[in-house]
Amino acid sequence: MPAARIIEKLIEQKQSEIRGEEHIPISSIPGIRKAGWRPPPPQQKKPPQEQCDFSNDANYLYGLFKTILNHIKSHGSAWPFLQAVDRNEVHDYCDHIKYPMDLKTMTERHKAKYYHSVRLFHADMMRIFNNCRFYNYPDTEYFKCASALEKYYKHKIKETKLLDWSELNDGDEESCSSAQIVKVISGKGDAGVAYSSENILRASDILIENSTSSSDDD
Repeated sequence: MPAARIIEKLIEQKQSEIRGEEHIPISSIPGIRKAGWRPPPPQQKKPPQEQCDFSNDANYLYGLFKTILNHIKSHGSAWPFLQAVDRNEVHDYCDHIKYPMDLKTMTERHKAKYYHSVRLFHADMMRIFNNCRFYNYPDTEYFKCASALEKYYKHKIKETKLLDWSELNDGDEESCSSAQIVKVISGKGDAGVAYSSENILRASDILIENSTSSSDDD
């Protein structure tokens, strides 16, 4: 077929496409291959990229936890938690806090490769904040530091996408301090807030201690 005829066929095909007529494959045009036309190579589909799961990668987690710990320890509200609570200064601390935790202990555990999962790391970090709020009154500097540092930590751990929303906020309800419950019992707090049984017992202890102190003064 002459080249002019081939071009004419191509023009006709293009016009039919514009008019919405059924598409005619170029390869069906008589003589098109003899004129030197070759079909384009088939396009290869790119394999879907698999999302990497680092939740069980020990080396990745070790580096991640080290980075998070460094950020947390350098935060302005971290100072009350850099060392363990001195039991010689706070005599009744261990009477009320059964599982103490601090950033120094977490750092030592990290170096010993204790944290083989993000949930284990998260549990220890949250224990620091919850212990502090459990023992201290809401208007204390310690309580405020715990809440501020917890907010910063959750922002950091959320960036890793290794914990879902429910895991990230698990235990928030339990973090209400016993000092808050004392206010509720005394008629000065929000009775609509939910409290854990452990905190209620702690609040009872505080009230008993206060009552005993008042009797001694009398």
